[in-house]
Parts: sequence; structure tokens; C-alpha cells
Amino acid sequence: KNRIGFPDPLQPKAVKEGKEYGLKYAKAIASQWGSVEQDNSLMRRRSKVFDKNRSYANGTQDTAIYRQLLTSMDPNNGDGSFLNLDFTPVPILPKFVRIVTNKILSSDPYPNLEAVDPLSSSEKDRERRKTEALVRNKQSLKKIKEKLGVDIGKVDDVPDTLEEAEIFIENNIKSSSEIAAQIATNMTLRWNDFNDTTYRRCVNDLVSLGMAVVKRSNDPGYGIKTDYVDPAKFIHSYTEDPNFGDLVYAGHVKKIPVQELRRIAGDQLEEEMLAEIAKKAAKKYNYDTTDMNKSSYDSYLQKYKFGYDEYMVEIMEFEFKAVDCKYFESKRSRFGNEGFYDKGEKYNGPSDSVYERSVSKLEMETVYGGIYIMGTDCVINYGLKTNIPKNAHDLTRANLSYSVVATNLENMIPKSMVNSCIGFADQLQLTHLRMQQAIAKAKPDGIIIDIEGL
Repeated sequence: KNRIGFPDPLQPKAVKEGKEYGLKYAKAIASQWGSVEQDNSLMRRRSKVFDKNRSYANGTQDTAIYRQLLTSMDPNNGDGSFLNLDFTPVPILPKFVRIVTNKILSSDPYPNLEAVDPLSSSEKDRERRKTEALVRNKQSLKKIKEKLGVDIGKVDDVPDTLEEAEIFIENNIKSSSEIAAQIATNMTLRWNDFNDTTYRRCVNDLVSLGMAVVKRSNDPGYGIKTDYVDPAKFIHSYTEDPNFGDLVYAGHVKKIPVQELRRIAGDQLEEEMLAEIAKKAAKKYNYDTTDMNKSSYDSYLQKYKFGYDEYMVEIMEFEFKAVDCKYFESKRSRFGNEGFYDKGEKYNGPSDSVYERSVSKLEMETVYGGIYIMGTDCVINYGLKTNIPKNAHDLTRANLSYSVVATNLENMIPKSMVNSCIGFADQLQLTHLRMQQAIAKAKPDGIIIDIEGL
């Protein structure tokens, strides 16, 4: 199958904001990764590895290889007729996965924030010098308090040495901006049940699959959300970075009912288009096509319900980085005042200006994204993303909404701890089966009488 090329990244902002550009980009991503149904696609190869790892991590791996090795004189064509053994997998790796996962989960997932701006740093330096002075004069302050009986503060709470003072400062002294950011971060994570749901699933994925993915989003009803993403459905540009810091595009594929698609699309899709999408889904997943002609009016909700509302359709949430240019002009007026003006994407200053001018070009990374309905020509909720994370040291750079980490990434497929232990698990399973085999072939308990000797 021929691959679809990516659109020109040097197009102006007005073109990149159009749905046609977004549709081309989405189709190029889908073409590059393929689908699970395609044998040689990257999506299929990664899914096969992840499915195998998950089956071993759950203790439900395929026992066909053990049957071929133990139930026939011909190991390559075993028919299971030689011995009657219990081939239920021994839960070796599931216990290992639980131990490693619970060890990681025992640590606090909430981050410790620290302000690095000059104002907060100077405030911390003042507190540090104040604490160090109290440590040096602790004994003298104690004597003054005993002799004069004057309350000069909690002298007993002051550390005894400068080393203890450094630890005390790091753990107890925070600026107002750090405290506010810490409270906001902790509240956001608690609202999303991050510790109980997302964090646990991600740690389990990291142990079993070698990759964990979280997506941040801004919901008008719920605020900042952190959503779990199945690594088997995650797609991204080529990278060799285990932290995925150099991604150009990223996205994930999931299935939702037509009813949910209608909700998130709003007025972007007509009912005829939704029916056409449902028809393609029915053909792909063998749904009952008689539901296509069923409909009823819900007087309570005051809207029609259609038979195909429960059909599942495959969508791809995607986003990609782009570079948009802006021009600014510094101009001096006839009164000697200098102003700085935004001139938009394209600007050529006049060559015969009376007043002094200088043009500055600013290149800023931006993020575009939307939702592509797989197998169609429909893109919804596409456009320039807002409230995107920025680099703290360079505001011209932007980050995608996905936070990803992987272990031992090679050829776009990570290698997990479970994957490294599969060989040992197979050997232990075979040992367990051979013990059953030896017991089955052993002589039964009883008395041996040598008749000839008698």
C-alpha cells in the first residue's frame, strides 16, 4: 500500500489552521503506522509484542509451545495424545510484576516543585542566611533566653549544625509562589484520581510493556485532566529518546460509540455524515445492519435516537508541532519616542522611511491538533491548540500534550522487564510439566515379590 506524504511544514499559519491541512497530516500519520489488521505495519508489530508481554504478565500465555515439546515423540507436530498433563501456566511472572509495581507505587507520585526565578531565589537566600545565623548563635540565644526570660522565638527548633540547617531549608522553606504551585498541582492530581488510577496503570505498563503514556488536556467542565493512554494504541514520530523529548507528532487510536462522536463533534458533523460513518463501521466490524434503519424520538431528551448510536467507530486523536513566524517592528517617532509593534506573519518595512525602523523576526513553536475519524475524510475539533505546555527556559518552544517514558527503546519498540524474563518463565513452566511427566511415568506404590526367588 502506498504511503501518504506529510504536507509542507513551511505553509503559512492560515493554511495550517485549515481542516484540509489537518486531514492531510492525519492521513499521513495513519498511513505511516498502518493498522492492526495489516501484517507488516508498525502498529501490528508493536501490538504483537505488547499482547505477548501482557499475556505473560497476567499468567495467561499460549501453551501451544509446551504441548508440542512434551506431548509427542515428534515435538514439531505434537497432537496432545501421548500424555495427559495439566498445562495451566504457573503464575511466575504475575507475582514478579506485582512485586515490582508495588515497590514503585510505594513512593509518592506527587512532584516537589521548586521556583527558579530570581525573585524566589533571592527570597530563599535571605531565609537561608537567617537560618544559618540562628544556627551559629543558637547557644548564645539560649543563654539570653534563660537569664532574661525574654521570648526570642523558637530557639529549640533551630537545627544544631549547618548540614542539618541545609536539609531544614530544602524541606521547610518555600516561597509563596512555590506553595501556590504545589497546592494547585496536588489538587489537580487528586481531582483526576491520578494516584489510584492513572499512576497505577502506567507503572504496570512500564513493568509489563516497557512504556507508559499520559495525556494532558483542558476540559471546560473539569479543568486540567490527566488521561491514561494505552501504549499499544499510541503512535508517534520516529525517536530514539527514551523520554520522547524530540517528537514532532503524537496521537492515539481508540474506539468510541457514534453517540459519543456526535457529542464531541457538536454541529461539525451532519446526521447524514454520522450515518455514513456508522455504515462503514458496520461493514468493518460486522454489526447488525438492520439497526441502520431504526430510530425513535426521546421526549425527555427532546431528540431522536438512532439504531446505530451504539456502533463503535475508530478515531485518532493527534497533534503535531509547527513553527509560526511573527514580525515585530521597532520604530522611532518624530518626538524621539520608540515603539514596538506587532506586524503579523509577513512584513516588509518601507525602504524610504523618514524615521528609524528595525524589524525583528520571532519563530515560535506551536501545536496543532484534532480528531480524525479513521477511514473517512472527516476531521473534527481541529485547529491551533491553546494552553499548551511551554519550555521554562525558552518560551519559543512548545511541548506536546503527551508525557511518555520507555525503557530500552530499539526500532520504536521498547523492551520491558517482563519481556526479558519470558525465557526464564518458559523454562520454569517446562520444568513444572516435566515433573508432572516424571510422576506420571513413575511406578506406583506397592510390594515387589520375587516369585522366582521363593
